[in-house]
Amino acid sequence: MPMKAGKLRHEVVIQDASRSADAYGQQNPTWSTFSATYAKIENLKGNELLVAQQVNSKIDTKIKIRWVSGLRSNMRIQATHDSNTRYYNIVSINTVDEIEETIEIMCQRLEDITNG
Repeated sequence: MPMKAGKLRHEVVIQDASRSADAYGQQNPTWSTFSATYAKIENLKGNELLVAQQVNSKIDTKIKIRWVSGLRSNMRIQATHDSNTRYYNIVSINTVDEIEETIEIMCQRLEDITNG
């Protein structure tokens, strides 16, 4: 069953990392656009981690998109809504019903909540 367009209300950019050297020879990740599409973003659960006296919120998220070829787990997803940009690290990728129509992406969003 094809995914209904009305459920895909978040505009997202799937980004691919490459490495480039800076002036000191350090290898830094450079993110480029792999694909821009619409998605359904659903936060599954959240928990807080206390690491080195800094509180972080770790949010498990499920993102559904229409099928796109070449998606890999070392990519990330950027979503912007109401001038807020969020980044999601891809954990796993599942082609729903093994048909090239819908992809379900399990992600984690790390957000610093100490600054409000």
